[in-house]
Amino acid sequence: MQLDGARQAAAAATGAWDRARRLVAVASGKGGVGTSTAAALLGAAVAATGRRVLLVDAVGQLGTLHQVLGISPSHTLGALRHGLEPQDFVTPVSPTLALLAVAPDDAAIGDTDRRILQHRLLSLYDDYDLVVADAGAHASAILQTCRDGASRVFAVCGADRVGLAATFALIKFLGQHAPNVRVDVLTNRVTTEMAATLHAHVNAATVRFLSRTVHLAGSIPEDDDFGQALTAGLGAHDAAVGSSAVAAMHDVGERLLTDLATYPWTGASLMTRTLRKR
Repeated sequence: MQLDGARQAAAAATGAWDRARRLVAVASGKGGVGTSTAAALLGAAVAATGRRVLLVDAVGQLGTLHQVLGISPSHTLGALRHGLEPQDFVTPVSPTLALLAVAPDDAAIGDTDRRILQHRLLSLYDDYDLVVADAGAHASAILQTCRDGASRVFAVCGADRVGLAATFALIKFLGQHAPNVRVDVLTNRVTTEMAATLHAHVNAATVRFLSRTVHLAGSIPEDDDFGQALTAGLGAHDAAVGSSAVAAMHDVGERLLTDLATYPWTGASLMTRTLRKR
């Protein structure tokens, strides 16, 4: 009996690891920096390699990822109580890319019931090679994605001083509430040289005040054609064709997949290096 219990515990731990390994979050310390676009670009870049990718509008009815993709969710979360299955909430974007999003609730759902219903959707993650959750700048969504098992958070950062301060605040928040989750800085709409400078400022602050380092995941360049295509109404997947922003995210995605293939690791031991003050 003890052996059976140990085997069940080991199987549960392996399942939790497999889910955590494939779930990453895209977030920011302030709104308007492009987390939805970054999530869509990352998903499209990895899906282009043949991996199955699920994009998740983790902010729920306040999220904009579905808008970036040009998709309107048709089911509310409450529909799970009336016969729908989690798969009914998935909308294909391409043969290897899909979106999980819910429509605004048509009736009030309590926090406990909402979390129970959201937990049912987590079973979908096991069917994909990578799950990219757009948590935006909402602290509750960011923290919940980490609790759901996210192995890494991409902190999207712009070039302004407020954005830098907000990125530092996000890293501090995660260090307090999800210390084992790795945080990488992902700059948006800046050059490679500027990205290195921004990362140096953020990393210097985290080393000095938080006793930890953060990595630079990469930089999404300014791409006028991509932006115009989105403005014209094309979904991010169609607008991504020939985009320099997608090319940059392809490199980010390849490094991410290489890291996630390493087993075992934890955010504290490998992905986020903690410095000890002397």
